[in-house]
Amino acid sequence: MQSSAAVNSGHWILMRYNPALAAEGKNPLMLDSRAPKIAFRDYACKEVRYNVLTRTKPEEARRLMELAETDAKARWRRVSWLRRAPLAGVWTASRRREARVGAGIAFCHDTAGRTDGF
Repeated sequence: MQSSAAVNSGHWILMRYNPALAAEGKNPLMLDSRAPKIAFRDYACKEVRYNVLTRTKPEEARRLMELAETDAKARWRRVSWLRRAPLAGVWTASRRREARVGAGIAFCHDTAGRTDGF
């Protein structure tokens, strides 16, 4: 299944944010994904949208694959660091959105329970 491959490559990181845990003095970020097990290329080669680019513009496809692999690894490092980070200074109200955007998180819940999609 492609969604499993996306998660296993680090392209799609599964996580949850629970502000109630921060109120208890615990880290509010919970990772449901494990560290990437497969290369981004192994996931992307099964997607038609990437295969078309590989056939039409192989040099550009190679360059973009390398960038995507680097990005997936960097996002995983950032999110796993946030998961281990101490509460003081990282999970303050002013830094939560910055951390979510910087980690490349697609959907997050803020303290009012709303969902931000970006």
